[in-house]
Amino acid sequence: MKLPTVRRDPTDASEPAPPLEITVTQTIDDRVQALVMQEIAYGVRSKGKIKARAVMWIWLWLFFVLALGFFLYDDIRERGIEVFLTGSAIATILPILLLLVAATVADLLWSRGAARRKRGKYRRYLTRLGETGQRAVTFRFDGEGITLTEEDEMAQLQPWHDKLSMTDEDGWLCFTGHMHELCIVIPKRDLSAQEIEAVERWNEQRSAAGPPASLAIQPDLAGAEIARSEPFTSSRDELIATVEETGNSQAWRTHRTKVFVAIAIALSLLTPAFYLIGWIIDPDRLPLAIALPIYLELFSTTFWKHALVAVAVLAVFAALNPMLRRWGARFYADQMLAAGLGESTVTVGEDGLLDDGTAIRMFIPWRAIRKCRITPEHIFLTIRLGAVLTYPKRVFPADKIAAIDALFREKAGRDATGGKSA
Repeated sequence: MKLPTVRRDPTDASEPAPPLEITVTQTIDDRVQALVMQEIAYGVRSKGKIKARAVMWIWLWLFFVLALGFFLYDDIRERGIEVFLTGSAIATILPILLLLVAATVADLLWSRGAARRKRGKYRRYLTRLGETGQRAVTFRFDGEGITLTEEDEMAQLQPWHDKLSMTDEDGWLCFTGHMHELCIVIPKRDLSAQEIEAVERWNEQRSAAGPPASLAIQPDLAGAEIARSEPFTSSRDELIATVEETGNSQAWRTHRTKVFVAIAIALSLLTPAFYLIGWIIDPDRLPLAIALPIYLELFSTTFWKHALVAVAVLAVFAALNPMLRRWGARFYADQMLAAGLGESTVTVGEDGLLDDGTAIRMFIPWRAIRKCRITPEHIFLTIRLGAVLTYPKRVFPADKIAAIDALFREKAGRDATGGKSA
């Protein structure tokens, strides 16, 4: 199935090119790529992080050199650089220098694996969501936009607009819009060279033609109408609630717990690691037979105190985490408001929901809803990839709220307080 035409005149033949329809098999790797592109849509770019890290190390090395020159200038001038390099002072500086070099190399190697770790994180997230299987997905390119239809009959129409951009990633053709979820990711492995060229040609031609001037959508796709909202734009508080709902899913809570446990273990072993490194680089170190018993004894006398302090600091940070996540939700809400979300009109029907928005249009059948939570103010829907849609009850007629609640309890299989988190 596909969404009905968004043009007011379906007979309009002003297509920039013949419609293109392709069907691919989507795997967990494709969904991981969609989540990676979603980060880019929200302004999180790995290249920027890498540059920031490089700048940090440049400043750290510059500070080290300047501090070294400041503290040792008089000694070098008095004794001469040759005597200084052969004296005991260099033996004091060398361990610090070696430690800084080791930290720089370790951080460089760690940063090179950032993309792989990110994909691993999203793979585990999708596994917890249960989205690991293969499924057929159909993409249709025409003058109205890109229509994505899945096996569960969920349909998503991404209209052409200025903020939509295409990138050719390794193995994928990706369409992303600024601050928009549900990025369109098409695996190139299932496409012929002619189909890849056709997709690229559509992207070029739609950029020249621009979006259709007249837009409309047929509301009967959702079946017999139960209720229809008034046109609305999400407020800042509603956007904050959407971001928080995404982060409160069971999948992300499990991920955060594992991260905190890993950091606690790492911090607990930090002091023993420094002692061990200091012993290794010390030219006058004790023999292993003598140093090992002393090192093991430090675990019961000194190291456990440092570990306790580290865990206490982490516990404070964990207690502050809800506040920090709310701060992050406010930041992204402000970014979304600045990007301009446009208006939406939602039709609730017997067969599902039809979200007619200016930025994206979707038909969501009941069986495509992974989670539904209803509060006195909002309806939260979790769909594929853990994406959350928030519909404020204020936009629906007051006399229809009870019917909407009953319909969601029946169709989505959840009670009014919300079901088990995805």
